[in-house]
Amino acid sequence: MRTIKSISKDGKRFELSGNVALLYVGNKRYKFLIHCYGTTEKFLTHFASGKKLGSLTPIIYENFKSNYTFIKERELSKLLIEKLINKHGVERVQVAIDSAQAIN
Repeated sequence: MRTIKSISKDGKRFELSGNVALLYVGNKRYKFLIHCYGTTEKFLTHFASGKKLGSLTPIIYENFKSNYTFIKERELSKLLIEKLINKHGVERVQVAIDSAQAIN
């Protein structure tokens, strides 16, 4: 379990705690934090910047409805990254991550 800093949209700083995952976006490897927000929502956040990539919760429900099984957080994170790449393209996702200001 690791703790990082993040910044809200209105500029307030806060801390997030969760599990670290090293994952590839295209051919580049990044460090992410998989964490809970509240009691039911899980998110994937870029470790260095504290920028949220997205919620893992819809992917959990989609997978459970189709397979009736739960998959590991790391695999959920890979699926989220894959969805972002399919929607925006690998270069755009990498640029978004690389351009975020590092605070951790």
